Amino acid sequence: MKGGYNVEPTFSALSMDETVEDFVNRLGQTVKMGDFDFIVQFEGPKGTLYDGGSWKVRVKFPKDYPYSPPSLAFVDPIFHPNISQSGGICVDLLGWRWDAGYDLLKVFEEILPSLLVQPNAASPYNREASDLMLADEEVYAKRVKAYNHHAGQGYAVLG
Repeated sequence: MKGGYNVEPTFSALSMDETVEDFVNRLGQTVKMGDFDFIVQFEGPKGTLYDGGSWKVRVKFPKDYPYSPPSLAFVDPIFHPNISQSGGICVDLLGWRWDAGYDLLKVFEEILPSLLVQPNAASPYNREASDLMLADEEVYAKRVKAYNHHAGQGYAVLG
């Protein structure tokens, strides 16, 4: 996780163009960007099974952002109980528990890292990862690390 800088002003206080520009400048990791659709390079949290992995995450803003959450999906393969094989993310804070006070820094510095640190096998989006995590944590850890090694190869060609 990055840190050590002020997160103000919040994204809700900025226009959409300023929001994207500010976010991109603060993270300094954008791979590709469009008007309301861009890709962020996301690093796995240090000291976790995902340490050393790096994934592209596509971010799409709904028209009523920040009142509705942005849509996020991993572009690169990742093995996790709450992330589908096609990259969809299942976490309440990016769905029905979204708060308009959240910003993208919170998503990339708190929500996604927390998801990787504390997977919820009881609510799987990837049944294979969930079953393996519950059945054999050692084999699960090896599978996660194998996916970390292949991160960055992508699911599809980016448009």
